[in-house]
Amino acid sequence: MVSNTRAWCNGSISVSKTADLGSSPGARANVKINMNKLKEYLQLSTDELVNKVTWPTWSDLQESTIVVMVASLLISFVIYIIDIVSSSALGFFYQIF
Repeated sequence: MVSNTRAWCNGSISVSKTADLGSSPGARANVKINMNKLKEYLQLSTDELVNKVTWPTWSDLQESTIVVMVASLLISFVIYIIDIVSSSALGFFYQIF
């Protein structure tokens, strides 16, 4: 926990930014509160992932994988055809000039 203390002395501002956790009991309490919040967050996240999320079955994952593979192959084939056509068109264009 970083504390900002400002002291007004003759119109000037003196700012001290230190991380001295041993000097005040309040600073230690803030660290404990933050650790408790972190612990609670991790517990709630784990509970949600284990109990509330509906994970797909193995067969659903296999079907989705096949769909992705087929779509990837189709898209790569279309890009290959576009590449061949544009390469041929540019080759023809360069021969003219």
